[in-house]
Amino acid sequence: MFSERIENQNTFFNVRDLMLYDAIELNSYLPEYSDLEFEDGTIMNGVIRSMIVVSRCYWSYHELYQHLKILPKHFISNAMGGERYKRSTHPKMVEIIIKDIVAQYSITNPVEMESINKQAFLITAELLKVNCLCAGEYVQSMDIIDVLQIQQHPIVVEAIRIVSLDPTPTNIQICYNTIEKFIKETEDLHANPVIVAVRSGMVNTNQVLQCLAIRGYLKEVNNQIFKTPVLSNFTMGLFETYEWFMEARSASQSLYMAEAPLEDSEYFARRMRLFTGVVQNIWHGNCGSTNYSTWTVSGPTFDDSGKRIYQGDLPNMLGKHYLNEETGELLTITHDDPALWNKTIKLRSAHRCAFPDPHYVCATCFGGLSLNVSRFANLGNLCSATGTKQVTQLTLSNKHYQASAISSSFIIFDYLRSYLIPYLPTNGQHVCLARHLVPQFPHIAVPRDEFTGYLDIKNTKSEEDFDKLNPSRMSSISSLGLTLTKDNVTETIPLETRQKARNTELSYDFLYYVWSHPQHVSVDAMNNYLVNMIEWDFSKPIFGMPDMEQSYADLAAEIANLIERPASEKNGRTRELIDHRIQRIFRIATQKLTLNLACLEVIMYAASVPELGSYEMSRGAAEPIHCSTDLLTKHRSLGVACAYQDHQKVLTSPSSYLPHDKVGSYMDVFLTPAEVVASGQF
Repeated sequence: MFSERIENQNTFFNVRDLMLYDAIELNSYLPEYSDLEFEDGTIMNGVIRSMIVVSRCYWSYHELYQHLKILPKHFISNAMGGERYKRSTHPKMVEIIIKDIVAQYSITNPVEMESINKQAFLITAELLKVNCLCAGEYVQSMDIIDVLQIQQHPIVVEAIRIVSLDPTPTNIQICYNTIEKFIKETEDLHANPVIVAVRSGMVNTNQVLQCLAIRGYLKEVNNQIFKTPVLSNFTMGLFETYEWFMEARSASQSLYMAEAPLEDSEYFARRMRLFTGVVQNIWHGNCGSTNYSTWTVSGPTFDDSGKRIYQGDLPNMLGKHYLNEETGELLTITHDDPALWNKTIKLRSAHRCAFPDPHYVCATCFGGLSLNVSRFANLGNLCSATGTKQVTQLTLSNKHYQASAISSSFIIFDYLRSYLIPYLPTNGQHVCLARHLVPQFPHIAVPRDEFTGYLDIKNTKSEEDFDKLNPSRMSSISSLGLTLTKDNVTETIPLETRQKARNTELSYDFLYYVWSHPQHVSVDAMNNYLVNMIEWDFSKPIFGMPDMEQSYADLAAEIANLIERPASEKNGRTRELIDHRIQRIFRIATQKLTLNLACLEVIMYAASVPELGSYEMSRGAAEPIHCSTDLLTKHRSLGVACAYQDHQKVLTSPSSYLPHDKVGSYMDVFLTPAEVVASGQF
């Protein structure tokens, strides 16, 4: 077709004809612009050569699967979505084509997926080669002049001037948002190398903002926030001595994170792999389970500056199957669907799978991502590694992701100090009513629309059923009313509880009080629930900030604690069910991590047992119990126990050799290779 490059004219090509040449040959022969005809008859005019060259790399899939038509959605501009080619473009383009292959060829088995996944690696290698050989003309450098061009732009200057007048945490975030929006959307400096790097994802946006906005509030090594903000940045320089000291402490935190917290993160990852290895893989079929998990879908949330601080549940639930209760069909979550926000759905869940072999989870209960799991992978290890690898990297890159610090404890402002005191066991995350209010007959007014779980509490018949409620889903409080009576004069004090762009949650103890004292709950003239606190224990917390960590090291520690240690017990029963623990960990983890719900379900399935005192897997149990993973690691498998700790104690304990609770693990092959191989189980 080609003998030499055709320049200065548009040339018409059918995309299938271009398949006769590889990407490098197309880069050599194609004119700068061409008209393309796709296999559905669509004509695309004036297509730039570089886009055709990159798309050709992905069309190697069409060489393997020749009945798959090359469509406009298989062209790279579709994955770019009007933006520059960036890190997320490549996996998105691969995903688009793979979905079409799976649909057209009715692929339902991971064996059939292996050639598809192999091709994805080959495409990645081909793209790297093409970029090295063909992209030299597009490479550009940057220097301080490019940074100053942004720093001195009137929009950036004005944003910094405004926040310098009143550097509150909210205003600092507004400044960050303004400058970030300018960098990502401005047409004035679209060719600026710094802006190009940000838009393509080549540099971390937070690092750029540290250079262009103000540094804001910095933290000590122990996460204590300095009270004075830094109003300069790395481009303009730090002028005051105290700014240098604060920045030095921030740098010290990064050095500290590279030592003990990183070691803790890696050791947590090791512990996770040991106890989750009992979940071997996926059985590609439908177990038919009707034991659904109930899930109330949270939509995205935004802070006071308008910045999205939580993307919502659905992006981390992709592939999960849920029941359409009207038709009885199983539907699949394929995108962030606003129609599902704030709705309660019934999910097929890995920890509720009914497949007879407890070492396997059926594909339907796991979800649509089951095709991505290799038949040679250990499912438990894969799911645990998905989360822990992110924690390790983010802990190591702590300073790169650091913006202005936000505390996670509830701040009791001066006007509240007469009524509220910090609850010390949770380091001020929760607060109590001041004890001196007892003689003033306090009542708490809770907005009806923010106490959405009240009817669930009211309709609960027994304490056992009450313990099954999920406290974190009962309320989302922005303000309360405190009614006091003194000398026959009644006064209502508004308590603003929303802080750091987050609503607070009513405590477990307060919810229990509402349930156990229904005679003290009424409705006031403003249609609020009015709770008489006459029998309240003032040593207990009334509300607190939700469990959302700010530090990656603290986040890792919190997740580890929730996974590895069962909930506290009351009257012989656990307060928190496995479903509720999963929901809690999911909401905490997905604030900063990308963790699909299916992975978390597998992890918690591995961490559950059918009854107290047992170490067997919980498959088939009516109400699985969350067990200490330390005990599971030591008692489920001697092979795993020998890879853990306390070896002498484990090896000399008679209980280690009792077979009734032994679940078995792939690591047993190191102790009894002949028996394990002969069993064919692993």
